[in-house]
Amino acid sequence: MFGNGGEEGPLRDPEACSLGQWIADRLRGRGSYAHLPEARQFDRQHVLMHQEANRLMDLQAAGRTDEASAGLGTVQAIADEMQALLQTMEAKMRREA
Repeated sequence: MFGNGGEEGPLRDPEACSLGQWIADRLRGRGSYAHLPEARQFDRQHVLMHQEANRLMDLQAAGRTDEASAGLGTVQAIADEMQALLQTMEAKMRREA
């Protein structure tokens, strides 16, 4: 997020990043995981991650580096929740197979 030298579009837009594209393909509509309630939760967490990333990048751009760095704990908590949801979905899919 900070100093990556890359374009901001995929960081700012949940539909533009590769994970967002995977979500659109597999967790929505007729996607293979779309029937799982965790899929919708994962999608929401993904959007939340981007919202938080936007907030932190804006703080960084405004020169409020300490506040931006302090927000990384929130990003990690969201990432941890997303990981747990993926593990739950994987376990459910294995049981269904």
